[in-house]
Amino acid sequence: MLSALILDPQETSRQTIHRYLEKLNFEVHLAERLVFARDTLQHRPPDLIIADILLAESSGFDLFLWLKEKAPQSVFILLCDHPTDTIEATLQWNGGFYLSRQQLKNLPTLLTRVRSYNRELRYQFESLTLFDVTQLLTMSRQQSHLYVTDYASGNEGLICFESGRIQHAVYDHFSGEEAFFEIMQLQNGAFCTAPDARPEHYTIDAETNFLMARSALRQDQNITSLKSVLCISEDTALEQHLLNSFSDQRLEVLSIPFAHAESCLAMQSYDLLIIEHSCLPGNSTEILQQLRAYNPGHLVLTLPAADENQLPELLSQHVMASAFVFPEQAPALSAYVQHHLFDQRFAGELLNLQFFDALQVLGMSSWPRKLECFDAFSGTTGELWLANGLILSARFGEAQGMDALKYWVRLKVGHVILSESENPPQTQNVNAPLSRVLIQLAAHYDHASIIPDTLTTADGHTIQPNPARIAQLLQRSA
Repeated sequence: MLSALILDPQETSRQTIHRYLEKLNFEVHLAERLVFARDTLQHRPPDLIIADILLAESSGFDLFLWLKEKAPQSVFILLCDHPTDTIEATLQWNGGFYLSRQQLKNLPTLLTRVRSYNRELRYQFESLTLFDVTQLLTMSRQQSHLYVTDYASGNEGLICFESGRIQHAVYDHFSGEEAFFEIMQLQNGAFCTAPDARPEHYTIDAETNFLMARSALRQDQNITSLKSVLCISEDTALEQHLLNSFSDQRLEVLSIPFAHAESCLAMQSYDLLIIEHSCLPGNSTEILQQLRAYNPGHLVLTLPAADENQLPELLSQHVMASAFVFPEQAPALSAYVQHHLFDQRFAGELLNLQFFDALQVLGMSSWPRKLECFDAFSGTTGELWLANGLILSARFGEAQGMDALKYWVRLKVGHVILSESENPPQTQNVNAPLSRVLIQLAAHYDHASIIPDTLTTADGHTIQPNPARIAQLLQRSA
């Protein structure tokens, strides 16, 4: 059974919270003053502590700071009827939550959500490379294990991290560095983390940067599997462009007129189908849907520059993966083929990354990415768009732009979902280089994570945070 401590000078709110927690099967301890909670705090810190910001002997903020060091696994909720932005930010940056007494009716729903996430911030990824995954775990500086499954062979691998360094790896019959190199060559699969596992011995002494560089070199030398592209075109310009762009990779390209398209697709499956819009007779949408029924890996459309204004309408119909003005967007088309046919594509879940660190890795992709978040404590959702090293736009609840990003980086419990998207929003409320945004967020992060000498509530009460007072009070009462 989970335990909870309610430390509140107001009898009415103590009893209200007590009733809510009993319904959630908590073992509840009530205290009006800090000295009455001495045994609970010193000997068995509860799973949940709810404390008023104003206490007779000290402050709820002092207790929060003391518990952060003594019992970091406990969930702490500060009761504050008149918080300021500084109080909210400082509390959230340091891992706590706050509620006003008017919000106590939301406590059962709130705690149910938080418990369902096990106080974790879950990241769900699609189409991520193993290099990105490795960088994310390295930056997290956690002790964790990364389990990888290769879809092609069914083999499983394991990479062990400690304090941001790769210490051990196994894959198939390989171990150590060779196992790590084998894992990093995989093209398609799934991953997950096991933070509590630990090997009996480590097999890797090399620096992580050296391992990553060696892995990238091996991948460049690795022969990829044969990929096939069918071009429906009246000439061979598309075919020649692709063959020239991928002369050093195993790419098979066939160019045919529209009249032979269905018979060709019925006989063989292709990884990519590229169609010149000018080849399509009649209702292009219906024809594209018919061709898509043959289930090519990706269906891409090319248009002449004169028809460029049709792009938004065609993309909105969702019958194709993407569209390019050819030959003006020939490099972009090549980048699309490289990304979708030859780049690694892994899906999986990672836990408890700092979003500020994750953004540094996720934001460097040239391909448009969409992140959606859900803050399990507040119940707020958000949306963030990245492309070509830029943060295009951000939303968190009602907040927009940079104001929204300040809430994104406070995320502690809930989930973040990363996916690729062809259609970033037309209205961009950030549209700034990732590096510049990170500098601004870092300044905000550094300022908000520092405990100020004085905190003042919106109704004028002044608090001078000092967690040492809690230790002194508990020792004195003993």
